[in-house]
Amino acid sequence: MTLKAVILGVAGAMALMTATPAAAVMISFGGVDPGDGSQLTSALTPDNNNDLARGLFVETFDTEDGGCGLNSTAFGVQISGDYVIRKGSVATAAAPGHESTCFAAGPALLGGASDSATIDFTSALSSNPLFAGKKIDYLGLYWGSMDDYNSITFYAGDDALLTLTGADVRAAAAVSGDQVAAGANRYVNLYFDVHEQFTRLVFSATSYAFELDNVAVRVADVPEPATLGLMGMGALGLAAAGRRRRKV
Repeated sequence: MTLKAVILGVAGAMALMTATPAAAVMISFGGVDPGDGSQLTSALTPDNNNDLARGLFVETFDTEDGGCGLNSTAFGVQISGDYVIRKGSVATAAAPGHESTCFAAGPALLGGASDSATIDFTSALSSNPLFAGKKIDYLGLYWGSMDDYNSITFYAGDDALLTLTGADVRAAAAVSGDQVAAGANRYVNLYFDVHEQFTRLVFSATSYAFELDNVAVRVADVPEPATLGLMGMGALGLAAAGRRRRKV
C-alpha cells in the first residue's frame, strides 16, 4: 500500500465521521396486513406480537378484551404525554387509512401543557438481561395522514440525536395530509446508523394531529462505530508505510 493510498483512506474515514445525522437514517415504506383490521404493520412483526427473543416490541393500542389501551407497558415500555387512544375518526383525528382498530393521536388538547407524547424504552431495556447495554436501531409505524407539522425526535438517554418531520419522510415518496389516500397513510420503516440508535422517542404536532398505530421497534447491539475501525486501519497503514520507508 502506498502512502498516498493510506492518506486517502484516512481522509475517507474522516468524511464518514462528519456525515450529517439525517444521512444515517434509511427511510422505506411498506408493511404487511396483520389481518386484524389495522391495515398495516411491520414485516418484522407480521402478526403484531412482541418477540422478545428477537428484540422486537410492538404497540398496537389494542387490549386483549377488544378495547383500546396500551399493550406494551407489560414489558416495561413507558408512554406519557398529550395523546389519546381511540377507535374511529373524529374531527381532530382521522384513523390511519381505513383501519378499524384502535390508534393513538396527539395532541389530545392543542395548545395545552404539551403537544407531544413520549414512548420511553429505557426501563424495558434495563429490566431485561437480554437487552443490557443495547439500544434500538429500527422504528416502524403506521403513520396516518402524514403532515409536515408532525415530527419525531429521537433520544439516547437525555441526548437528542435527530428530529424527523413529516416533510422529511414524505421526501422519500409519500403524500401529505390526505386522510384516506394510500400515499398519505403508509407504513414507515426507519433504520438507524449506530450513531443514532435510541432509547426513547417523542412524537409532536403543532396542529391536529399526529395519528399512528402499530409502533414497532427492534433492540440491537451497540457495536463499535465502523469509523473507528477505519481509522485504526488507516493508522496501521501509516505505521507500515513508515516502516517500509525507513528500510529503504
